[in-house]
Formats: sequence, C-alpha cells, structure tokens
Amino acid sequence: MLCLAWARWPSGGSADGVPIKMNLKTIYLIAISVQTNGYCDAIFELINRVPPVQIDAPVYDYSGNLLSGFGYLAQLYVGLTQNSLQPLDKVVPFLGGTGAGYLQPAIITSADYTTGVTYLYQIRAWDASLGSTYSVAEAMGRGGVGESSVVQEVAGGDGFSPGPPDGLKSFSLSPLVPEPSTYALFGLGAVALWWQCRRRSNS
Repeated sequence: MLCLAWARWPSGGSADGVPIKMNLKTIYLIAISVQTNGYCDAIFELINRVPPVQIDAPVYDYSGNLLSGFGYLAQLYVGLTQNSLQPLDKVVPFLGGTGAGYLQPAIITSADYTTGVTYLYQIRAWDASLGSTYSVAEAMGRGGVGESSVVQEVAGGDGFSPGPPDGLKSFSLSPLVPEPSTYALFGLGAVALWWQCRRRSNS
C-alpha cells in the first residue's frame, strides 16, 4: 500500500549559522513509503510557525531571547489525554539567524498512533547542555526546560496531511541553574569536615 507523507517548511533562517534556503511560500515535501501491513503510520508535524493559518509561536529563554541553533532542542509529545502524553522519537534543534525562535520543522511517523485521530499536542524544549532528550534534561532538576500549552493536531497519513497545531502559543524556558563549581563543592566538603571534627571534639 502506498502512503503519502508531507512536510511544511518555513522560509529563511539557519541552524547554528548554516543557512536553510526556502522560498516564501509553503513547500510540500512528498515522501512515498511502502507499507506491508495495509495501514499507514500516523504522521505528525513538529512545527511552531505556519503563516497560512496564523500560527506563530517562537520560543524564548528565561531572559526573553529567542532560542537559536543547536544549543537548544525540542521534542513533540502526543497522546489522547494530558496524562498519557508520550514523546515521539525525533529531536530537533532551532533555526538560527532570522529563523531564531523557530524549530527546524520535522515530519514524524509512528505506528503507535492512528491516522485521522485528533491527539493532544505539546512541544517541549530545553537547553541542549542538559541532555539529548526532554526527560533527561528535566530529570537534571536544573531548570532550562519549557513546555508549550497543550493543543490539538489531527494525525495525518494515508494521503492526508496532519492538521496544524491550532492555538499553539509562544513559551519560555525556565532559568538554568549553573552546576556547582569544583571549588564550591570543595568548600562545602571542607565545611562539612570541619563541622564533623568540631562535634567530635565537643563530645
């Protein structure tokens, strides 16, 4: 069975200084895959700018700067309920230059979801220094992560495009807490040792 998948790319921008040349119109990338089970994988579109439907949701850091390049990453979470949101495999960086704040768009296919079904849709972003996935970054407990509001997207597939994430809004990362320096850790250790020796001398 032949299944059609497509992607919508924003114009301009670059990823970490590498220009991405796109025209001003929406471009549809057609990919044909052969399915052996008679069903098409569901298709989701990870994107935060779709001008034809007035979706414009750049992502910022805590200080209000647009996220730019490979120093920041994003991942799409989908599910039928907020408690069942699960990450899809693909992780993408942000565009740089005039595209700062916007994701490098990605089409993601998954056999775990059903074509034509409306799923909850949430973009989660983080500082890339914290890890390779959102869950790893969040588990660090140092901030530097953020989530969009939960909106809806109709899964595409079988010749149908995924619906746009209607209502998607901008969001910001939480402040990133620096790792304690080696000297700070040494100082804390010295204070703890001094306190322990003092308790012993007083006992």
